[in-house]
Amino acid sequence: MTHHKKALPPLDPCTACDNSGVVPGVFHELDCAVCDGVGWLPVAGVDITQHLGRSMAKMIKMNRILRATSAQGEVEYHPQSGRAGVRGNFVGD
Repeated sequence: MTHHKKALPPLDPCTACDNSGVVPGVFHELDCAVCDGVGWLPVAGVDITQHLGRSMAKMIKMNRILRATSAQGEVEYHPQSGRAGVRGNFVGD
């Protein structure tokens, strides 16, 4: 049995806060009143929480893949120098 998630329409970034979720106040930042501090405008008929949750899950998965591939390259690129002792790899004054 294959589960297919329906494609969600893309969210529009909030132009009032420039997609940050906050607007400048006199003394501190305030939550954007247009997007309720989210930075994205809701699409009619779509739960924004579900939409952002799926997007976040996709980004976490991509981050894990990128970290795994970059960690393999670091081991090959940075060989152990043998100078690390109790104080670590300090080479300054």
